[in-house]
Amino acid sequence: MDCVSGEMWKIHHKLLNSAFSQHVLNTYLNEMDAQAQNLVSQLTTVAEKGPVNITEFLIQYVLRIVCRKFMKLKRLEAKDQDMIDNEYAKAIEEIETILVHRLLNPILHFSFLFDRTAILTSGKFKPALDLLLNLPDEKYVLSDEEIMAHLNTFVAASFDTTSAVIQNVLLVLGSHPEIQERVYN
Repeated sequence: MDCVSGEMWKIHHKLLNSAFSQHVLNTYLNEMDAQAQNLVSQLTTVAEKGPVNITEFLIQYVLRIVCRKFMKLKRLEAKDQDMIDNEYAKAIEEIETILVHRLLNPILHFSFLFDRTAILTSGKFKPALDLLLNLPDEKYVLSDEEIMAHLNTFVAASFDTTSAVIQNVLLVLGSHPEIQERVYN
């Protein structure tokens, strides 16, 4: 999923590459570990009650990491965290539903038709946000809309790929108790 137009992406791609270097991504490990521990304790609590839709928990897990590392939002008020955990996550799920609907319906592949559908109208490093706000070359200064588009791309891409990988790992582990035991030990 890409929330930035092709032309805009080409212009800004090189400027944002440093936000995704291996060194920068390695700095996320502590936050990922802390959030993973929170995830495990949440899942332990709800798992005792019966089957669980893990997707909701994974959405929160990924969004919290992305918001804390990409956007440098360390401590959020409860209402803000609630908004991220619920409203933003719900918006991403709705966008994915729309994209799948469009993908599976060939007539909607044409943008002029898709744009008129009711489904669309209803509804030590610098973090990426700092890079977007403080681009070194004035000719590349981004508008608020461009910054928002890039942030949406970062969050959606992070959420989509990370939660899908985690879901697949958990599915495979759940299907192979012997490997599950080795991972546990």
